[in-house]
Amino acid sequence: MVELAATALLPLYENIDIFLLIMARIVGFLLLVPVLAGMSLPAMARITLGLGLTAIVFFSGAAGTVEYTPNVVGYFSLLLGELLAGILMGFIVYSTFAIVYLVGELVDRQIGFAMASVFDPVMQLQVPVIGNLLYFTIMALFIVSGGLTSLIGALILSFELAPLGQVFVLGNNVLLMYVLGTFVGFFMLAVQFSLPIAGAIFIVDIMLGILVKAVPQMNVFVVGMPLKVLLGLTLMSVLTPIFSTYYFILYEQAAEGIMAVVGGLTQ
Repeated sequence: MVELAATALLPLYENIDIFLLIMARIVGFLLLVPVLAGMSLPAMARITLGLGLTAIVFFSGAAGTVEYTPNVVGYFSLLLGELLAGILMGFIVYSTFAIVYLVGELVDRQIGFAMASVFDPVMQLQVPVIGNLLYFTIMALFIVSGGLTSLIGALILSFELAPLGQVFVLGNNVLLMYVLGTFVGFFMLAVQFSLPIAGAIFIVDIMLGILVKAVPQMNVFVVGMPLKVLLGLTLMSVLTPIFSTYYFILYEQAAEGIMAVVGGLTQ
C-alpha cells in the first residue's frame, strides 16, 4: 500500500516546481473571486479547495511543462507572474459583481439612505444598504445557477490557453488598456441598472421642487423624505422579480472578462 502511494505521488515529487506554479495561479484567483474570498470561507477550507484544484490540474496534465532559468530569481519571477495572473482573473470577476455596490450607492443617494451603511462581515467593508441587499441576492443566484463552478472551470481551462511560464502581466499594455476599458464599462452598466429607480426618484425631486414654489408654506423635508423612501422601496419590490436578468448580464460580463484576461496574458 505504501509502495503504491509512493508510485502514485512520484510525479509530484519530481515536478514540485510545476505544482507550486499551478497553485500560485489558483490561490491568486481564490483570494478575490466572490463567495470564496474574504471571510466567507474558513482559511482551512480555502486551502483545501486550492490544493484540490491544483492536484486536478497537475495530474490531468492540463498545465504541461515549463522551462525557466534554473535559479531562485528565474523561478520566483515565474511564481510571481502566475500569482498576479490569478489575482487579475479573480479581480475581474469580483469587480463585475461589485457593480451592484455602485448601483446600491446611486439608489441610496436618491432614496435618502446615503447616510446609512452596513458592515459586511464577509468583505470587512462598509457597504450601502441597498447595495448589500443586491449583492447577497446576486451571490445567491451565482451559487444556485452554477456560475461559481463554471468560472472555476474557466480557471482550469486557462492553463491550456495561457500555459505556465508564458503569462505576461507586468508591463502588458494590452492587458492594462483592457482593464481600464472594463472599469469604464462597469460604471456605465451600474448607471443603467440604477436608472429605473434613481430616475423615478429624480422626477419626484423635480415635482417636489415645483410644488415648493407653488406652495411655499409646505415643509418639503417632511413630505419629500418619506415619499422618496416609500417610492424607492416600492420600485425595488416591483423590480426584484426581473433582477435575475441583471445577474445573467453580470455573469456573461465576468465570463467574457476572464477569457479576455487569459487571452491578454500571453500577448
